[in-house]
Amino acid sequence: MVELLIENGADVNARSVSMTGTPAFGPMHSAGQSAHFEIVDLLRAYGAAGPKVTPVRALLASADATKGEEVFVASCIHCHSVENEEFDTGPGLRGVVGRPKAAVEGYKYSLALSRHVGTWTPAEINAFIAAPTDYVPGTSMAAEGVADPMERANLISFLQQRDPESP
Repeated sequence: MVELLIENGADVNARSVSMTGTPAFGPMHSAGQSAHFEIVDLLRAYGAAGPKVTPVRALLASADATKGEEVFVASCIHCHSVENEEFDTGPGLRGVVGRPKAAVEGYKYSLALSRHVGTWTPAEINAFIAAPTDYVPGTSMAAEGVADPMERANLISFLQQRDPESP
């Protein structure tokens, strides 16, 4: 069915619109939420993509962890903690930079995020927090993301300081 829609010109990057009129999730996220990862792969093969993510590596040198804490409080604290690895809604983020993905013991990750392998590097965190549902279609983290590259760099700087191995 999806192939038929694509062959007949369906927009693989179409987004639904919320009741408030703001763009909502794209078809990749909807497919991922239903564990139809073969559809996610097909949509990507036909050009489905999220927004272009600006790298923050160069910005990290001048990033401000104090401002990053402000971003954390405004955008993340409702679901995540940085004081420990305990979790309420989302997994604890203490030590997340450099940690394997989906690795907080006892936390039930979405199937979509559980499929992601590798380590949470600053580049990976940047891509995820810019547009979570585009980076990991089907993630249970339904936050809009942090659009501003400097805010993302500041947030990553803050998270790096929350590493339990840091002095």
